[in-house]
Amino acid sequence: MGALEVKNNRIPQVVAVAKYFATHSLSIGYQGSTGSDAYSNGLTVAANAAIQEFGGGDVGERAFLRTTFEAYREEVVAAFARELGRAFELKQSGAQALANVGKELVALVHRRIESAEQWAEPGGGGGQLLIDTRKLIDSVSWAIRKGGEIVEEGVA
Repeated sequence: MGALEVKNNRIPQVVAVAKYFATHSLSIGYQGSTGSDAYSNGLTVAANAAIQEFGGGDVGERAFLRTTFEAYREEVVAAFARELGRAFELKQSGAQALANVGKELVALVHRRIESAEQWAEPGGGGGQLLIDTRKLIDSVSWAIRKGGEIVEEGVA
């Protein structure tokens, strides 16, 4: 990795970026407004996603969030390095950096789910067919959090 060069007494701005990253985090999953959305049977998207991810009842595990970050580890690290680097170079805000990473990681989750045919097959998901309504896929979101509370969120 290259070195960060601070020019023209921009140290206070760089410190402000560091403070932002110290107090904010990025989460990817089924959360906020998309996670609380419900199916016609009353089950929320977040509850359905937890059942799919970890298994439950007669539904076998279909770990798509965890496996995304394992399968695309290099892309995840590269996205953080690139976007946080741009923030420290003062080319974008910390919020913009986290939002850009979030959008990229949501796209990776979409790619992982859509390319994993075995999750739709009986037996690949504990013998029960995964019905693709697009609701589960389209509800994957990113959220910037401060103190655990969502301050900004998006799906793409």
